[in-house]
Amino acid sequence: MDCGDRADLVHIWAHAAHHQNDRYEICLANAGFVGYQYWTDEFYTGNNGVTIHDANGATFTLEKWTDYHPTNAFALDYFTNP
Repeated sequence: MDCGDRADLVHIWAHAAHHQNDRYEICLANAGFVGYQYWTDEFYTGNNGVTIHDANGATFTLEKWTDYHPTNAFALDYFTNP
């Protein structure tokens, strides 16, 4: 989904392990799930509560309108909560 200037969407900024200059922006809307194998640089929840499962087995929830900057976050699974 094209992010545009929409603040209500989930925004994920990430990069591949060997290509730190290649930054990706992923946007999500509505309830659902996405999993990927990238290093996460920044995560913004927009108008969504989000549950995150990281590669180390930790699970935590972020509230709406949260800007999160993880350290060493790789291969995260995100569940948007309706």
